[in-house]
Amino acid sequence: MKILLTGATGFVPSNLVLHFYAAGDTVVAFDRNEPEARLVRELGAGWEARVTFVQGDIRDAATIEQLFVEHQPTHVVHAAAITPTLEMERADPRLILDVNSASTISLLQAAAAHGVERFIYFSSVSVYERRDATDYVVDEDGPLHRGDRMYPLSKITGERLCHWAQAHHGLDVRIVRPGTVYGPYERPTGARQSMSSAFLAADLALRGETLRPNAPHMTQSWIHAADVAKGVRLLLTTTDLPYDTFNLSGEPVPQARLIAAVVAAVPGAHVEWVVSEAEANIPLSADSGRLTFDNRRLWRATGFEPTYRIETGIEQYVGWLQGG
Repeated sequence: MKILLTGATGFVPSNLVLHFYAAGDTVVAFDRNEPEARLVRELGAGWEARVTFVQGDIRDAATIEQLFVEHQPTHVVHAAAITPTLEMERADPRLILDVNSASTISLLQAAAAHGVERFIYFSSVSVYERRDATDYVVDEDGPLHRGDRMYPLSKITGERLCHWAQAHHGLDVRIVRPGTVYGPYERPTGARQSMSSAFLAADLALRGETLRPNAPHMTQSWIHAADVAKGVRLLLTTTDLPYDTFNLSGEPVPQARLIAAVVAAVPGAHVEWVVSEAEANIPLSADSGRLTFDNRRLWRATGFEPTYRIETGIEQYVGWLQGG
């Protein structure tokens, strides 16, 4: 496969670059930023033969068209996105919508015009409606977010555009909704300001600071970034997919288990549990719905199973952070 990957130097896409390359694919890695030196180093000798890093603005339709003309990708993974804080949403909502939604139109039209075999759109489990203080399992037909935050709103809009491209251009488009992702290359950037609890806990522990989490029973469906890459490639290569939308997440993990995994990976880390979100330096809303995401559709279609449990995944991630 020759894969055009957008947002390629970001957190999850950096893991996709490494996974695709290791699997023998050719990658056109498009992003506004240059790749980190560490990513290039981890690709190893001779990577230039099958990975091409291209810098540009995902919002520029002419640039997108030129990518297809010059590189002729057979597959597309559209992962470029801004993961904003609430302050970013308020300051520049149009930028978030332009990057996360409107850019998708140019990519879909170019992919259809140039005969792309399959197009993967990176959405998010944040598109699902949240039910306060309720334990429930969500499959791909679950009710969607009502639109009071820009990130899920922009992702729902992107999904709708994918359905439009399927209907009007006959493009093979699949939507993937990853769970709460952690692992190598998560770090604060201009596009990613909202950091996971896994990053916050590991970063604090490695700096020798006291971890102050709250909500020990609050769960999140954690998935290691390498497992996201594994699942996405299965969606690219499985020929007869019976659905167009797939959850891609791991097991539900209580905050207490996540913190225990970090302490096991960073001996000597000190933890002080606090009651309120305001006191915490690893804050979670104790009133948020405790969602479990149903992965059976993906498993039945592709045979996907995560490689990492939270304990082994955090151990790998801490080792990666220490090696930076």
